[in-house]
Amino acid sequence: MINELIIKAKDGDKAAQEDIIIKFTPLVYKLSLSYYIAGFDEEDLRQFGYLSIIKAIKSFDINRKVNFTAYVKWAITKNFYYEIRKAAKRNGEGSLNNANEEGIEYIEMISSDFDLENCCIENLMVNKLRKVINILTAEEKELIYYVYREKSGGLTQYSKEKNIKYSKCLQFRNEILAKLKKELISK
Repeated sequence: MINELIIKAKDGDKAAQEDIIIKFTPLVYKLSLSYYIAGFDEEDLRQFGYLSIIKAIKSFDINRKVNFTAYVKWAITKNFYYEIRKAAKRNGEGSLNNANEEGIEYIEMISSDFDLENCCIENLMVNKLRKVINILTAEEKELIYYVYREKSGGLTQYSKEKNIKYSKCLQFRNEILAKLKKELISK
């Protein structure tokens, strides 16, 4: 019976080809669970198995005294091995010295100390802080800029220049920082 299906399938009968594939579906399923190919899931492996059956139908010689079931199993296994070798070559070809489409080597792209994610986060935080600082009064802004900007004096220097007690400046600064914190958290 299987030989009749093979002859019909070789002559181009799609129904006979589908019947053969259906007959060997459990074998394909079993073999697909036995192999792992990087980048492919079980369904992909089953598709390789079905293609292997179609190839086996085309290349099988009915005149030889070979069992078709054994031939199909052998063909599926060999095609899985072939796909494994192809996947291994693909994985082995990756190198940081390979160039992309623009001719830049991958190693040059990643060796930089620039961290885009941190840069974006810092920009967002700076923009948010600027918006919150605009809420402050002129006097509050003056104290914050004087104390926290580079090459400016500290709180002690500010209290001396403005002729205000240090404790009063410290209390004022803490109130401003609490106000900024509240605004930053709420936005």
